Amino acid sequence: DIDIRENFKDFDIGLMSGFGFDFDTSRSSRLGIHFYCSWGFVDVAAEGDTDTRHKQVGLLMNLYFDL
Repeated sequence: DIDIRENFKDFDIGLMSGFGFDFDTSRSSRLGIHFYCSWGFVDVAAEGDTDTRHKQVGLLMNLYFDL
């Protein structure tokens, strides 16, 4: 058995930022488009590797319905 948890640190902290827009598509629904980015401040590898910070970019599309 291999436990990969010993290769990573237990703690990470970072920053997430984004923006989005909602558009009315009808009387009872809306379309949402959202963009976000996140950056980790801590190298998550336990030792050895450098620049193993979390980095993420995303695009979300949502369709909302009023019930």
